[in-house]
Amino acid sequence: MRKKILLWLCLGFASLPIACLWVANWVAAEQEKQSQQQWQVFTTRFADSAPNRTALQLEVLSAKLGINLLGAKSDRLTPTAIQQFEAIQAELQEFLDKQLEDATDAVEPLPQSLQKYLRVHADTLNAIRQQGLQGEVPQWASVMSHPNATQVRPNFAGFVKLQRLLAIDALEKNRLGQTEAASANLEASWRLTQGLRDRPELNSQVVALIMTKIQAGSLRKMQQLPPIWQQRLMEHDYRQSFQAALTWESWLVADLIRRTGLLGKPEHAGLQQFWYSIRQPYLRLAALDAASKMRRAYTDLPQQNVCLFNPRTFDDDLGTSLALWNGEGGDMLFGFAQQWRTAGYLMLDLEFTQKVLNTKALNTPELASTIVTRQSRVCPHAQWIYRASPTQTWTLSFSQALERPARKTKGLVLPLTYRAKAQKI
Repeated sequence: MRKKILLWLCLGFASLPIACLWVANWVAAEQEKQSQQQWQVFTTRFADSAPNRTALQLEVLSAKLGINLLGAKSDRLTPTAIQQFEAIQAELQEFLDKQLEDATDAVEPLPQSLQKYLRVHADTLNAIRQQGLQGEVPQWASVMSHPNATQVRPNFAGFVKLQRLLAIDALEKNRLGQTEAASANLEASWRLTQGLRDRPELNSQVVALIMTKIQAGSLRKMQQLPPIWQQRLMEHDYRQSFQAALTWESWLVADLIRRTGLLGKPEHAGLQQFWYSIRQPYLRLAALDAASKMRRAYTDLPQQNVCLFNPRTFDDDLGTSLALWNGEGGDMLFGFAQQWRTAGYLMLDLEFTQKVLNTKALNTPELASTIVTRQSRVCPHAQWIYRASPTQTWTLSFSQALERPARKTKGLVLPLTYRAKAQKI
């Protein structure tokens, strides 16, 4: 009798882990159903799309410049075109950043190497400009499948390269007094950005942000721009599109956590697979916990004042909100708040650019020796400060100092101050 009892106890203890695994898998499956429903609701605002004619034409034309727009393998690019662009790429970025970080409307003449490149490729750049002006807004393939850590997606890195070329061409034309051609360049580049800014992937948003920042800096240098620019600069709120992208990213983080231990290539693959099968229920629950806490935290972002927002505090709060048993995710969960703040700072750059264009359009400063303040839309607690002097010089500045990275570490940083002389009527 005692042996039977002992046997039953042993069987009970032996089956307990199996029962726990079954229950954990069942709970995970139920929560994954809810997550899938949330995903379906989220994706209703993003329709699947195929590349349109404008997008395909831009890919072909950009290849002639040695630029691969989508960053994927392409047989359109020739070694000669690639070499020609790579020869000027570093100088192109350095020259452009230097001009855009200058807080005046002055523009230096292009270096000889950049002048030569624009001259040699003038026909291709003109075709790109015309395609951007006359065609529909470019649209690239987008399929709203569930985020997958192993899926290869276009990185759109080539768009930034093309944007820099269009920008320096516009700056040079503006410097030479060819204002209509300069404006056409910026119009084409604006439409190019529109093809990315409504996509849900985070990498699309980051590229669109960089392109828009280049454009904002270029617009400050222009003369005689159409009034439409003052209206359109604030029409798209990157804080909202980045929030949507971070929400999309939460499902990708969940997939990464679920695949913990499988994405590498360990020497003992069989043992690794066995251990993963044992851990799978825990990883599924940990992924669901992390992703849901990320999405919940991101819903609070629209209420944040970007100029007062502290991403480190946000990340700390997100970390403490995870279940005590959840030790997965690590650095994968953090850093996204910093990107949202960067999007907010871009909106501040755009608002400042709008103020610069508006002041230029007035054509003359307000009364000499005056100081006028205007409340910021992006950061309502702060002000834009306008100063005019008897020397017919005016300046615009922002009342708050911001925590912004140095250019050498984080790329282009536009100034929030500007000075110029009033144009004579």
